[in-house]
Amino acid sequence: MSRPRLAWLLIALVALPAAAAPVVLAQTAPLSATLILKNPPPDVTYTPSTPIAMTLQLRNVTGAPFLTTEGFFETEFGRRLFFTDPNGGTIINAAEATIHANLRVFHCLSRKGVLVRPVAIPVVPVETVAAGTPPDGFLLEYPIPDARQFYDLTRPGRYTANARIPLQRVQSDPAAVITDCDQLAGQTLVNVNSMTGRQPFTIVSNSVEFVVASTALDFTGFETPLVDDDKCPNAAVNPCATFPINRTLHVIFHLFDASHNPVQGATVRIRLTKADGTTVTLKPDTFTGPKKNPGKKEKSKDSEYSYDLHTRQLSRGVWRLDAVVATDGSVHSTHFGLR
Repeated sequence: MSRPRLAWLLIALVALPAAAAPVVLAQTAPLSATLILKNPPPDVTYTPSTPIAMTLQLRNVTGAPFLTTEGFFETEFGRRLFFTDPNGGTIINAAEATIHANLRVFHCLSRKGVLVRPVAIPVVPVETVAAGTPPDGFLLEYPIPDARQFYDLTRPGRYTANARIPLQRVQSDPAAVITDCDQLAGQTLVNVNSMTGRQPFTIVSNSVEFVVASTALDFTGFETPLVDDDKCPNAAVNPCATFPINRTLHVIFHLFDASHNPVQGATVRIRLTKADGTTVTLKPDTFTGPKKNPGKKEKSKDSEYSYDLHTRQLSRGVWRLDAVVATDGSVHSTHFGLR
């Protein structure tokens, strides 16, 4: 399956009795559903750009084959997910409420070459879902590469998700079974208009939990010798830090996530603009990030980003230094003077 189609289909499980008397099936759900987070990040915390990949498993738990209309092999079996957001609200894909709200109905126009009159017969195909493969029961897996594509999971915080599969068991007599429709040759069909005794129920999967990190990272501010603009009145005109033009400035700051965990691997670029609008191209223009596995003596540097700015390539005057964080698009600035 190339791409998950997140529209739940109403399923009818149909008994085809040998005798003329209708048979009512037991109410035990024939399937179990398991929702799995695929390769979750550490602490099950996803950054705003990390795909939330999931897998839904369906298993035949009856121990025997059963018949179903819609899904599994000949037609796709849809999937519907429900998310509880950090504020307790429910998130769904609104289109799921209307797309395939009922059985996907086909129409038999002719049988054995004879046109069906007065109107075509609405039918659904019947499929046999085998048991015993794998040994503990029939199993299918449906991948969801990124739940963000279909659901609004932008609010930072903890989420809970599960899958709910509406099914419908029915009783049917032999008169409802059609095996000679020309348009669906070789298939066993059921006349939708002849279905009786519908018994709806819903399979609910397990729940999974995960956290969406805040979109904004915690930028701790520039360390000495630079001075943050918010600590310096009128910094763009009279910066609080001024240096000799040939000095090398060691620019340092730290990045943390919403849970105050060190952020490693972020791309942060440096940008310089003079008060008169002059810009300078720096090579390289990227801050050096923290080590992924710092030693005991370097533990305090596991969130540190640094850049050695050689001022000899600049001119005297007031400059603005920007640190541009690609992860959340934020820009952090400080002004300094060169004499």
